[in-house]
Amino acid sequence: MIKRLIGILVLAAVIITILPVSTAKAVRGAPGSAEFGFGAFIDISGQYVSDGIQLANNLQLDWVNLEIPWKLLQPDKNSKIDWKPVDQTLAGLANYKIAALASITQPPAWALTSAGPDASLTAQFIQQVLQKYGNTVTALELFPAANTRQGWGSNPDPAAYMSLWKAISKSLPAANKQVLLVAGGLVPVVPSKDAQDDLAFLQGMYQAGAATVIQVISLQMHDLIGSPADPPDQKDSRYLRHYEQLREVMLKNKHDKGIVWITDLSAPSDLTQYGESSASFPQKQAAWLSQAFQQIRSQLYIGVAFLDRLNPAANPDAQEEVTSLITQTGDLHPIFRVMRDQVAQNSSGSSDPRPGRPKSDTLIKGH
Repeated sequence: MIKRLIGILVLAAVIITILPVSTAKAVRGAPGSAEFGFGAFIDISGQYVSDGIQLANNLQLDWVNLEIPWKLLQPDKNSKIDWKPVDQTLAGLANYKIAALASITQPPAWALTSAGPDASLTAQFIQQVLQKYGNTVTALELFPAANTRQGWGSNPDPAAYMSLWKAISKSLPAANKQVLLVAGGLVPVVPSKDAQDDLAFLQGMYQAGAATVIQVISLQMHDLIGSPADPPDQKDSRYLRHYEQLREVMLKNKHDKGIVWITDLSAPSDLTQYGESSASFPQKQAAWLSQAFQQIRSQLYIGVAFLDRLNPAANPDAQEEVTSLITQTGDLHPIFRVMRDQVAQNSSGSSDPRPGRPKSDTLIKGH
């Protein structure tokens, strides 16, 4: 514990002298911003939550993503919402003026219909979230992994999702019209009775009118394989550059003004063939993510990428497939230096806020 705290505080002192203080206003990566935004997910039920928030501030992350687990906060329709699970995290983010992306997850059984979450009940819940946390919650992601039964609460249905999305958009209180609604949280999956291909689901969203109302399509990229530079594969969506295939669907539907947020990015679990053979697994994770962030950052249609975690899960078994800046032992993961150096580029004074090679073609095939 002492080692962890001393390490974070020493590094904090160094970082604060390098990076300027930012606020949640005019956040990088939002629609209309030319700059790329960096973010990370914080597990509100995990370990070292307050340290994770402090680390986000020290790194000067633009965004922090957290779940608002509806079922946990309001298990019964007539029960009073228990805000305690999220109070500490959002209070900490508000203190540091860090913009929050709140992902609305886990619709309770009493709020579900055969087609998914009830629009009216969901709108009521979101209005209460914004009334309480509207000064910190800058963006809302509606039911990430919507193309799966686990995320949507029912058989995935892009038309039903868009119907709910439009209802929520219309129901936002006038004072919260500037809250950005982020759509999808699409997960590349093998199609089954409980999951729909993410690109097919996105196409269904467009058929239901997504191109005229949605500004941000979100994509979750975990359980990946290969190197960040590997080209996308028509038969396997687990490569990082799958985002190019998603962008191709967007352009085919004339959604060229829409942008992509990667709201969950973690390194592959198999890195045996990546990097120096003598490197440790955490070092290989850091090297993979360094290349991934540089590559993603050069794509002008991607606004923000969120590292999988700031803090480790409470259950060690749940930590195996993720990359956390603070490890189970309380030390800093090697990815910390990668994030520090990457975020520093946003404050370097460079006239080019998006270094790298942007692609003129949406989908680069055959290489």
